Amino acid sequence: MEGTRVANTCQGTLMRQRSNMQASSARRPLSSPRGRGRKHSQQSVASQSDELPLRYNPTANEAYFNKRPLKVATRAAEIGGLSLNFALGLWWDATQNKIQENQSLRARQLRKLLTVLGPTFVKAGQAVSIRVDLLPPEYLAELKKLQDDVPAFPNDVALRIISEELRSSSPGSTVENTFSEISPSPVAAASLGQVYRARLRDTGEEVAVKVQRPDMLETVALDLQLLRLIAPRIKAAKGLNTDLVGIVDEWGTRFIDELDYRREAKNAMDFLLAMEQQGLQAVTTAEVVFDVTTKRVLTTKWVDGVRLDESSYGDEAKLCGVALNAYLTMLLDTRVLHADPHPGNLLRTTDGRLCILDFGLVTELTEDQTYSIIEYISHLISENYNAVPGDLGRLGFVPVGKEEAMQDAGVVKVLAEAFKRLAQGGGAKAVANAAGRSKGGGVDELGRELQDVSGKYGNLFQIPPYFAYILRAFSVLEGIGLTMDPDYAIAQACYPWLAKRLFTDDSPRVKVALKEMLYGTGAGAGDLEAQSVSPDAATDGLSAEQQLNVKRLRRLSGAFKSFNDSVAPKKAAADGSGAPDALAVTSGADGAPKVQGATQEVLDVLLAPKGSFLQELLVAELARMTDVLARDSITRAFESPLGRATDTIFAQQRDLVAMLGPLRPFLLPVPLPGEIAQWVAPALQRTEQDAATLATSQELAEILEGVLSDQQRRGATDTATVSVSIDSLRTGQNELNQRLPGLETVARRYSAELAKVVASRLEEQAASTEPSAAASPSSSRR
Repeated sequence: MEGTRVANTCQGTLMRQRSNMQASSARRPLSSPRGRGRKHSQQSVASQSDELPLRYNPTANEAYFNKRPLKVATRAAEIGGLSLNFALGLWWDATQNKIQENQSLRARQLRKLLTVLGPTFVKAGQAVSIRVDLLPPEYLAELKKLQDDVPAFPNDVALRIISEELRSSSPGSTVENTFSEISPSPVAAASLGQVYRARLRDTGEEVAVKVQRPDMLETVALDLQLLRLIAPRIKAAKGLNTDLVGIVDEWGTRFIDELDYRREAKNAMDFLLAMEQQGLQAVTTAEVVFDVTTKRVLTTKWVDGVRLDESSYGDEAKLCGVALNAYLTMLLDTRVLHADPHPGNLLRTTDGRLCILDFGLVTELTEDQTYSIIEYISHLISENYNAVPGDLGRLGFVPVGKEEAMQDAGVVKVLAEAFKRLAQGGGAKAVANAAGRSKGGGVDELGRELQDVSGKYGNLFQIPPYFAYILRAFSVLEGIGLTMDPDYAIAQACYPWLAKRLFTDDSPRVKVALKEMLYGTGAGAGDLEAQSVSPDAATDGLSAEQQLNVKRLRRLSGAFKSFNDSVAPKKAAADGSGAPDALAVTSGADGAPKVQGATQEVLDVLLAPKGSFLQELLVAELARMTDVLARDSITRAFESPLGRATDTIFAQQRDLVAMLGPLRPFLLPVPLPGEIAQWVAPALQRTEQDAATLATSQELAEILEGVLSDQQRRGATDTATVSVSIDSLRTGQNELNQRLPGLETVARRYSAELAKVVASRLEEQAASTEPSAAASPSSSRR
């Protein structure tokens, strides 16, 4: 609902205000301060147990719980007993054919079961609560409550923990002398903590105070230890390749780190700085108040807004795209990924930006992993599905000993078809529906082929531990997209970010990906070795057979513009409506008009004074087109009536030279025009590739003509653009002055490339054409 203020857990899960907590907006006054100096300290708070390590250490945890077998057995019996009751209910429904009838009941039971079992299981429920393609609506409705309807722990316990943490950070600090008011009950409760709304006594700023539940370390560590015990048994029973223990350890490392709110505070501020550096102005997070932040208490400035999935402003689809761009930037630019993106952590602020909360759970990637993911996304979007098996191998999805299977044509075919269907959108439900519609083909056939492959090679894949959190994060993002659009395709939604990366990253592996996108220069299907990146792959020149895919260039350009438009905050209109002012002209530091947004970004890439790979490719393409168009124009000239007459004269001149014989050097020491035409004719002849190049140039000309016509129409129909047009002229003059170094770079590169193209063609012709076979462009066809 518009204008609703939603509690910012800031980096504790942002939960919507529950109806029974509305009274929390009336905050109680506190006693006057007893002067204190709040000073941020890095001193660690004592753990709930002296023997459990503060960082995840499976060996130390095992030693700790081996001394407490009764505690382990009690917890295992609790999980087993509670889960068995739910499982028996499902079994009864199946035997009595009452699955649909009792679905709402079982969904409520599952939500209560996960809540009782604790934070480890609550987080699992949160992760699947958005997957409309995997779970029935009844389950989704109940599991969604885990995002904002977790029972709170007692207020006196929470206030005691806050007081202890404040004193540990700054002796003498208390709740009373830190906050002038604080809500009498939590405004939100999450799996690991709960949030109070308060006001700082020193500054008067309104803040959100998140306090951690008691005994979290031992509770979480015990659940992780039990998961480590059963993981090998599940792996053996299911015949899995995946290192389940490794995944548990990866999860445990991040989960235990999440219990240190100081680490969460640092992650949040690192994220905010990274988004500013990347130019994602439409993304933000709440600012941390470090003076009042400790290991178990996190204080952030209050943020006004609504949950993204409850927003009704009409820009939810755009913000969903902003969220995906932000997560791709985290994953593949900063390489530190926010791994807990359920809807309670995604907020639409009152100024139309996306606020991402809860940075306790993050995961990190290596540079090699990020480039492998970029290549994988590029192949999906360019529909080069035959290259996907090689991508999976480099990403670690293919276990040792199974690499040879990825070269099998049957495996490549099956995987290509599977990824093609998934890339079309709609999630798992769409694939299942397609299976239901198919009759002896399509997905049914795909299923049989997958079974054949499994029968031949066994289980081919594994989930590498580092990728578990990535899958979780993007699975949730896909779920959010599917709630807004049943046909949402996350692979296609990655296009804007991919375009930005391909256009602006000049690293060798990204260059190869861009070249492949534009020219289709992929390696052999499924060949892990063939697809490894050669140092020279990006810098190799364009062969005559390689033709620019204009449709894909146009789509990439549009996606690049879309990315820059989506990450920029909306500029309010002069009428205060909040709608962006399409005719606004921004000013530079000198007050002069300046080209805005995406146009500026495109010019930065194409006219970069130091050059860019996209600039290099397009200049090479322009040089090739110039060569073909020039030769085509000359050929057409010879085919005209005047050209044919000229060709007749040239033929007579050559006949005259032949008649002179050995006297020619004495009588005609200078070559005649007919002789010159004869010498250059082979280089002017058309080739099969020339036809494709001419078609490409025609497509580009039509695109440019369409853009110019559209601009002219807008200018002709808009009666209020006189002043804007004047500003546009000034803008053009200023841009031209700023772009002169880039234009000089392009001109030099174009001249050099054109000379290289012409020289290469003449060299080829000299090597392949005998002088006696030479003829003029038209006579060669006589």
